This record gives sequence, structure tokens and C-alpha cells, in this order.
Amino acid sequence: MVSCFGDPGLEGFYCFWGRHRGNKWFFCRVFWMDMQQQVQTYLFVCLANMNRSPTAATVFQGLARARGVEVRVVSAGISPLARKPVDTKTAEEADLIFVMEDYMKHDLVRDFDVHPGKVVVLGIPDIYGRDDPMLVKQLRDALLPYMGQQ
Repeated sequence: MVSCFGDPGLEGFYCFWGRHRGNKWFFCRVFWMDMQQQVQTYLFVCLANMNRSPTAATVFQGLARARGVEVRVVSAGISPLARKPVDTKTAEEADLIFVMEDYMKHDLVRDFDVHPGKVVVLGIPDIYGRDDPMLVKQLRDALLPYMGQQ
């Protein structure tokens, strides 16, 4: 016999699963986990947020959509003069940060107190225009391994 009570929407509920020796009931408390997986946020950073990071955000969003994975992508620039400069809130909210060059990782760690393990260096030099087919190919190749880490 199983008898349950409580509100699974709150902390959980109790289930009585049967009788134990001496006619004593035993039970366990069952906790329900939120079945909706939290949407992961990915931050893409280049120097000025003009070419590489916006292209990378678009490529990653496309890879995720093709796999039926919901993600939040944001792009920013490491320079204070960038179209959208990185700020503390954006860096903190990101689950994973992709930077184009090694010095950008150093700057994020130093200026925004980001844990180095949260930053991935893609190694893509500043020689491409926005949505350049060669840039898109490099980004797809570099980002594809991270699609399985949702």
C-alpha cells in the first residue's frame, strides 16, 4: 500500500510505503526536483564586440537550436570603448565565457574576478569581418565540442 500526502510543488511530500515489523508504518520524504532544466547563459567576448563575438553568439545559438537546446547567448567587448563592454553583472551571470584571445581571459580574471575555469580561449585572431564565412567555419569547429555540455 502506498499513501502520499503533501505538496510536491513545495518542499516535497511524504509517502507511506507499507508496514514494518510490529504494525509500525515506515515512510520516506520524497523531494521533487524542478524538471525544467535551467537555461545556460554563454558570454562571447572579443575586443570591440563588432565582429567576432556577435558572430560567435549567432553561430552558437544556431548550433543549440539545431539540437533543440535552449540557451541564452550574450556578446560583449573587453574594451571599455566596445559597442557593448563587458560588465560585472554580465560576467557573473554567464555559465561559461568564450574569449577570442588569451589576453582577454587574463583581463576578465583580473578586472571582473572571473574564475579562470569559467573562461575558454578560442584562439581566433582579429582578422575577420562580421559573419565572414571563414570565421563562421572556425567558430563552428571550435564551439561544436561544447554543445554536449548542456
